[in-house]
Amino acid sequence: MTSHGALTEEQQAAVEAVAVFTGGFTADAFRAVVAGPFDDRARLDHRLEELTASGAVVGVHGGRLDLPPRLRAEAAAAMAARQDGSEEVARDRHLAWAVAFALDGAAGLEGPEQIVWLDSLEADHDNLRAALAWATRQPGIEAGLTLSGALGRFWEVRGHATEGRRWLRTVLELNPEASLAAKARVANSAGLLALREGDDRSAGEHYEESLAAHWEMGDRLGCAGVMHSLGNLAFRRWDLDEASRLFGESLGIGRDLHDDRVIGASLANLGAVADVRKDRAEARRLYEEALDVWRRDGDTFNAAAALANLTELAMADGDDATARRFGEETLAARRMLGDDEGTRSVLLNLSRVAARQGDAGAAHAYRAEARALRKKGWWLDALRRRSPGS
Repeated sequence: MTSHGALTEEQQAAVEAVAVFTGGFTADAFRAVVAGPFDDRARLDHRLEELTASGAVVGVHGGRLDLPPRLRAEAAAAMAARQDGSEEVARDRHLAWAVAFALDGAAGLEGPEQIVWLDSLEADHDNLRAALAWATRQPGIEAGLTLSGALGRFWEVRGHATEGRRWLRTVLELNPEASLAAKARVANSAGLLALREGDDRSAGEHYEESLAAHWEMGDRLGCAGVMHSLGNLAFRRWDLDEASRLFGESLGIGRDLHDDRVIGASLANLGAVADVRKDRAEARRLYEEALDVWRRDGDTFNAAAALANLTELAMADGDDATARRFGEETLAARRMLGDDEGTRSVLLNLSRVAARQGDAGAAHAYRAEARALRKKGWWLDALRRRSPGS
């Protein structure tokens, strides 16, 4: 294995810079952290090729790259011993890369490449954590707010709600003078994660803070998104009139601005209100319209939610064949997304449908998989019971 001392001065600087990564890195991340003021892509790629050829950089799982453990330790020690600010520069570049990566990921989670982005963010989750930790050591800069705010949907889907709420709380406390835009996004993500954990009081406080910031900025689209979230809270309180009003206002803004994300979400939740009011025909119409919007946009996560609702409607109607068809579609989407909680829920519904159809083998298989997922996540359920307001 190549040692730190056997490398050229330029190569040493490169491996020291990438020693700040945790859990490996991609070629793009290498370029972002190693790049100096006079480096272009060709030069950076040549440097990476040299390091790979010498064994200083090695391939790891998933096509990612990393330093061998011994070289990583040598590089980190050499950089720390110099005390010339190079470590701070590398960590600042690492944070800048993480912010750009997370923002791209947040945008990607709203489009047809959701699954690719969920897996990419998961693969670099340790790096994102390290970047957040560095940001918290520098109060007053907004990078930590931007980074944590961009990760809200990822944390929600992949079951990191408790951790995400902790990061969001920390960066907000450290940046009281942050811009309205940064505060609005962080407050919205905090509300989303609080809602996921059933902490309605905190969710409401966060959403009201986010709504006020969006109004002050004159951001109608942002307001529509937060009104939709407040509608969810009203729905959970069983205030159906208020929920319907908020979802309707959100839908109107979404249609005015031609924003499918807001339109689809508002239609689906108006469908939920109709469902609770026992107007199944209207609920089905609204769910199907929302499903069409999300399928057109390639939004697998929300399409799966609409399919789950249609599954339950078909079950309530006693239409087991339709319920099983929708349920299987939902299951495939939940599995692709890596959404264990959502997968477990649809498995339980499918087990009931299969049992009613007399398919005992399938019913048993669905229940067994649901039990395995529950066992996998037992610690998270226990944590939530102990700390409902965390």
